[in-house]
Amino acid sequence: MARMSSETSSSSAPSQAEVANAAPEVALPPLDSPGGLPGLDSMHAAFSRHLLSRASWQRSELEFIARDAGVMLDGALERLNEACFDAFDMPCTEGDDPIDINPDILERLAQ
Repeated sequence: MARMSSETSSSSAPSQAEVANAAPEVALPPLDSPGGLPGLDSMHAAFSRHLLSRASWQRSELEFIARDAGVMLDGALERLNEACFDAFDMPCTEGDDPIDINPDILERLAQ
């Protein structure tokens, strides 16, 4: 747990909403880097880095992050799910509110 805290403290400061709804952070490589998911443009890759930093999100939190990344939330989730289906034969996200990240995807990307 101490290791996880030190890893997350080096990332950018979380918003108040993120702190209030804190879930365990997951350290993953950026998806637009070599070894990431192919087929994501820079805006969707930026959104995916935020999305994959936690195991679960409230829809309202992701709407803000998607808007900040310059993408529409539902389209971005669909695009990321398609990329995960292409790469891993499974979706990245599950649910509508909260939106949960498929733990199998997190595990595969962490390898």
